[in-house]
Amino acid sequence: MMADWPKRVNKERGGDLLPDEELVDACFFQGRGSLDAMIAFAGRRFGPNPGDKVDSQLTAEAQQFAEAAKQAEMSQNHAPEGSMGSKIPDDKGVIAVTTRRVIFFAYKQGTFKTKIEDPTLAVSREDVRSWEYTSGKATSELALGFSDGSHMVIELPRLNKPDDFAAKVGIPTSA
Repeated sequence: MMADWPKRVNKERGGDLLPDEELVDACFFQGRGSLDAMIAFAGRRFGPNPGDKVDSQLTAEAQQFAEAAKQAEMSQNHAPEGSMGSKIPDDKGVIAVTTRRVIFFAYKQGTFKTKIEDPTLAVSREDVRSWEYTSGKATSELALGFSDGSHMVIELPRLNKPDDFAAKVGIPTSA
């Protein structure tokens, strides 16, 4: 069973909401290319071994390959340093949409405990000039365009019910 993200945001980060705003919905996200990186790592790490490499060498090479795959995906984003888009976590986080703002929280995933951390970006809904949701099989994508010209695409894993999130928040869906 996946986390009830709105409940967790209200419990762990409710103090970050303004007195006159209400949480509409929230969802876990990961950086663009995260799924591709996981698949690339698994393919490299657990694929055929040429026979002369030890596990640590295979793991190191697989990590480099996975990071390169993720960076190739991330390079399609436009988020210059200091821009709104640059403040969205590259790894993982939680997006919360309120009646007034869109808030991006950092997320810490430990061995036994997870934590929604401080906001990395909180912008008025008017500063989100465009957003478009594309449903997928394992992950869905949310493309965001900001008033400063930056744009980012984040992945919403299927287990977190991103279709429900997009519908509740009113994000336009692409085919």
